Amino acid sequence: MPYNAKTGACDSQLNKFDWNSNEVFNKFNGFVHTYDPNFVVDETKFNCFTEHIKHIWGGGREDILSYNMKLFAWYVQRPYEKSGACVGLEGEEGCGKNTI
Repeated sequence: MPYNAKTGACDSQLNKFDWNSNEVFNKFNGFVHTYDPNFVVDETKFNCFTEHIKHIWGGGREDILSYNMKLFAWYVQRPYEKSGACVGLEGEEGCGKNTI
């Protein structure tokens, strides 16, 4: 019987997921781009994203930025798994909570 680290032993039928089932609502259609091991990220294009998270969401705290980046990485690297985390933002209207 398969073992799931989060929930313990589980029925093997749980691992056979039918993405075409009418009982499931999921908007993820797969990744648009294929993996290229030679691709180099232009970090200058990414700085506004990380700076917004660090300064607007986290008040300049590096640990908040690090946590959110790891969480976003989880979402991309494991789209079929639940992270067990949820980002909750609080602030005045127009402060940039919904920018990302």
